[in-house]
Amino acid sequence: MLGTNCHAATLCVEFNSVLNCAKVTLACLVQLPARECAGCDILLHEVYSAVGLPKAPPQMQRYHPTAHTSTYELAEIAAKAKPKLLVLYHQLYLGGVSDDDLVREVRSKYDGRVVSAHDLDFY
Repeated sequence: MLGTNCHAATLCVEFNSVLNCAKVTLACLVQLPARECAGCDILLHEVYSAVGLPKAPPQMQRYHPTAHTSTYELAEIAAKAKPKLLVLYHQLYLGGVSDDDLVREVRSKYDGRVVSAHDLDFY
């Protein structure tokens, strides 16, 4: 089960003094149908490693699936929403996985553009 704290927002970015706004979904899409984000420019989403979860302590194995979104669940959401760019944030590196591992897990079930965010990155 995915987390249930869903929020919609608008991301506005200035290019050459022109303000461009793109619909962005923050947190999860459990209660927001994928059509609400369909074709958005950027989908920002938190994520934990589905592969790393079994290597985490038992308490974390129970907690994370109820409050966060796995890489495989996020891949399903992104496949339905079809954003131009999927940005992973609030990454939970369970089991010692890396950013590359998280992106690889998402890409195993989603063929769109995916990046794992870092502070001060530009996309």
